[in-house]
Amino acid sequence: MPGWIEMFVGAVTNVEARVYAQHPKVSTGGHIVLRGRMRGPFCRHARTLAAEIVFRDLGPGPTALAEAVVPDPCTWSPDLPHYYEADIEAREGQRVVAEYHGMLGIRRLAVRGTSFVLDGRRWVVRGTRPAEVGDSDLSAWRRERLVMMAANPGDELCESASREGVCLIAELADDEASDETLLRLSRWPAVLMTVEPEVGLNHGAAAPRGLLAMRKLVAGEAPCPPGCSSVFVMGRDVTNTDRVSKRLTACGPVIAERLSGPYGSLAVARAACDALQRDMAIQWNLAGYVV
Repeated sequence: MPGWIEMFVGAVTNVEARVYAQHPKVSTGGHIVLRGRMRGPFCRHARTLAAEIVFRDLGPGPTALAEAVVPDPCTWSPDLPHYYEADIEAREGQRVVAEYHGMLGIRRLAVRGTSFVLDGRRWVVRGTRPAEVGDSDLSAWRRERLVMMAANPGDELCESASREGVCLIAELADDEASDETLLRLSRWPAVLMTVEPEVGLNHGAAAPRGLLAMRKLVAGEAPCPPGCSSVFVMGRDVTNTDRVSKRLTACGPVIAERLSGPYGSLAVARAACDALQRDMAIQWNLAGYVV
């Protein structure tokens, strides 16, 4: 995708964070240079003092790459959804070959064993879909600390959720997991992971940095816990056959799903997530629960 710039976060400490902009450097012969700056942090739920940080082009290499070193970084989390605004261009001489103008979140999301870790603490997914609870504004989702399962969410929802502090899991259909879609989703701080079906999975598309990829395996075809309709497992190359021969959590974090809605309200849906967790706790301590 020569017209795209990928934004991603490198090492993050309490002292500084390293943010990168990368262009694939598809060129007709000239040298591509990245130039730009980012400003922030901003946060809807806290006072901030914004500063401006310049991106520094890192010189010749297999791709065009620029780095911004952010002092005293403010990270994105549901509690404090800090974000920055970035403006960066890829130039070949005087010609702009790609540009990015938009939101950027310094997010610390990782996998540790069979758990997700967000901003240094174990994070358990408790989620549902908007259709199961009726119309609710994003502030209500944040109050209930519910993750929204969203079908290929558009940029308007992703931006609003990123500002409010509502985590999104993007559910992608068979033909939606293109490189372009994954890169678009990865730019929003609120989008933590994607879920794709096993059948028709686009193995050619690799998840961008910072975006976790899950696969949905349906009960009857996979060793799901009793009472679950499906499970989401880590990795884009895990098959049902793999799961049959291994312990449920052998390949990392697992999210259990039980479809029993509609629920009528977010509070009822949250209670259903807690009930599913209690039912699973007898035998499994899973990474998440979706209803």
